[in-house]
Amino acid sequence: MANEEQSTLFKVDENKCVTKQVKLTDIIIPKYDPAEFMKDSVDVMGIINDPILRKKGDKHEIIDGRRRIISAKLAGKPSIQAKIYEDISTTHSSMITLT
Repeated sequence: MANEEQSTLFKVDENKCVTKQVKLTDIIIPKYDPAEFMKDSVDVMGIINDPILRKKGDKHEIIDGRRRIISAKLAGKPSIQAKIYEDISTTHSSMITLT
């Protein structure tokens, strides 16, 4: 595959991404690797870098920021600010996760 073709394949349209508050109960969190150690930091400093989510039905799936989200939940936060991709393929979300 040519380099130009590859860059087009993995390009994500930033216009389809919004940053907004999301209820933690609306985020699907994996059942492994709890982030207890980050809870105090999130409680005191907040989340510095917004987690990245994608819309999945009426919920949101984590692309990046799983430990930040778990830590916020453990700190008792009712919601967080996150970047949300409304329409993103699994391939594109995987590329974001890996970068």
